[in-house]
Amino acid sequence: MASKRPDSDVWNIVDNDEMSQHYGRNFKFDFSYISSDEIKELFKDYVWQNYRVGNKTLSSLYREVNSYFYRFIQFAESRNIIS
Repeated sequence: MASKRPDSDVWNIVDNDEMSQHYGRNFKFDFSYISSDEIKELFKDYVWQNYRVGNKTLSSLYREVNSYFYRFIQFAESRNIIS
């Protein structure tokens, strides 16, 4: 596992935990829909930290990005929240 966070807005991370039911699965994290750079960097930091330390599984992080984070971004943009 690399220790340096990717710079792009789209990350492809393969689950390399042999004990995981998702072992070998590629998870595509797409942050490009987030218009606020500040919020985007915050979400990226959150995902990378939890992935790197192992606090959450890749599948859990993937679900958060594609459901909870997505809904929050919709809410924030509808109310002009940018930071």
